[in-house]
Amino acid sequence: MNKSFLSLYKGLPRPIYVLSIATLINGIGSFIYPFLTLYLTVKLGYSASVAGVLTCIMGFMHVPGSLIGGKAADSLGRKLICILGSAIGAVAMLACAFFEGKSWLVCLLFTVQFFDGITDPARSALMTDLTTPDNRQAALSLTYLCYNLGFIVGPMIAGFLFYDHTRWIFIGPSIATVISLFLVGFMVPETKPDKAEIERSLKSADADKAEKGGLLKALASRPRLLLFAVACMFFSLAYAQNNFGLPLTLTDRLGKQGSTIYGAVGSLNGLVVVLFNVPLINLLHKRKALSNKILAGLLYIVGFGLLAFAQKPWMFFVLTFIFTIGEVIDTTNTQYYVANNTPKSHRARFDSVLPNIMYAGHSIGPIIAGTIADNLGLSWIWGFSVLFLGIGVAIIAMLSRTDKPIEDRGTEKELLP
Repeated sequence: MNKSFLSLYKGLPRPIYVLSIATLINGIGSFIYPFLTLYLTVKLGYSASVAGVLTCIMGFMHVPGSLIGGKAADSLGRKLICILGSAIGAVAMLACAFFEGKSWLVCLLFTVQFFDGITDPARSALMTDLTTPDNRQAALSLTYLCYNLGFIVGPMIAGFLFYDHTRWIFIGPSIATVISLFLVGFMVPETKPDKAEIERSLKSADADKAEKGGLLKALASRPRLLLFAVACMFFSLAYAQNNFGLPLTLTDRLGKQGSTIYGAVGSLNGLVVVLFNVPLINLLHKRKALSNKILAGLLYIVGFGLLAFAQKPWMFFVLTFIFTIGEVIDTTNTQYYVANNTPKSHRARFDSVLPNIMYAGHSIGPIIAGTIADNLGLSWIWGFSVLFLGIGVAIIAMLSRTDKPIEDRGTEKELLP
């Protein structure tokens, strides 16, 4: 690589660096989510299938929150909604620490997910507003890198806290959220476009030009983006099954050591993102985003599929490395493609609707995986993951063959300083 590691991130808008630091802090504080399946089964005593249903409901709580948040962010402002949603979610997460071990704590987690849903479209729109197609992939890469820098530390800490200091897997995220809120509140400007900017955009030929009318009309103007979101749904379905099935598989095959290995595997996931994010963007930035998405799907197929046969700790580490390379390629290109093709007049609303399609698999995946685990066995989870990924790759391949240059605007430009 002939570029220095940090050269990709030079010259970005100052608020992007602030958002990235806030993301790093939140990543460190993300204790509960990687261990949610284990918490529901080990601490609260639910079966795999019941845990899958509860995880699914938590995912669905995100949907109404994001729809409300998207409309509010386009109407009232990105920053305002981001701060309000995050603050209320942090209070609900902190309350979980005082009711740890009680079944109705799950209701508090539902509340956390609802307000996280309100926050997400505002946060995404804020990031997109602050960037252009020329620097957007670098900015998205930086925030993704920072989250995973935090995620290197978070799961490892949670692995040691899980059995003996469980309350702290709820307290940690609350503290992290409050710190990040202060950063955003004082150092990031409001970015909601004004009426004059929308009028100028309506006359442009940009892929993210504004659209007149309501959300449904704007969505109808982007049919390929909707089909792309459906393909992403199959990817997320497979990834959700991995999130659900991997900790159960590890504890089933390695016993109590499995939770510690799972924490280490999560840290490896973050480490690979940190080390390979920039090299992979350097290597693949001249390829179309859709072509890179196909490559990511193939790496997922190998990494997830072979988990059905892994028995030794080193095997899980090798396969985690493979599917994490796929994750890096997938995440950076998915966000870039969507951001470049979303009308700025409906940005937050698109950022509420599209992720609900793209990541619906995270909601229904645990139910499917739990049912498979209870009726067919854990190993079958990975075969179904391969099937879902195959469908997603096929849809992306069809889009790639009929891709129009304007819909992938900026992907073949030189993105590095």
